[in-house]
Amino acid sequence: MESGASSERAKVGRNAPCPCGSGKKYKKCCIDVVEAKEFDESEFAGVGGVRDFADFAAPLLESANKKSHKEVETATTFAAACWNFALMRDEQEREKQINDLVATLPNELPDDVDGNEARDAFRALINYMIERHHAMFPEMHRDDHRSHMDASG
Repeated sequence: MESGASSERAKVGRNAPCPCGSGKKYKKCCIDVVEAKEFDESEFAGVGGVRDFADFAAPLLESANKKSHKEVETATTFAAACWNFALMRDEQEREKQINDLVATLPNELPDDVDGNEARDAFRALINYMIERHHAMFPEMHRDDHRSHMDASG
């Protein structure tokens, strides 16, 4: 049987009083902090797809206002869309999907923002993120490179 704080934490039920002494239920108090710390100390921290995605999304997340849950959510969702665009092998389908996404930009922009310029900037950001993905994860695109090389001679 394990000893130490982690085994004691494991015994704390979600609805039990929090061991910190706040008087709140564990699930309403320290559970998130404890679980995050345990993950950071686990063998899975910083490896695999989650770390890869976080590194890929870093420029978008860094530009988001960290105090705005909505901005962080939007940046993460946009990064996921770009990740998926980068993995699409059918270039015509990728272009169609990008055009569909760009068309969803709000039509009611502030008066000092040109809608076409905003859409062009949005498309440029998508293309940058696709190129970033190819540069960061070339092993995911080896088939793409081979087919381009075969086509060029």
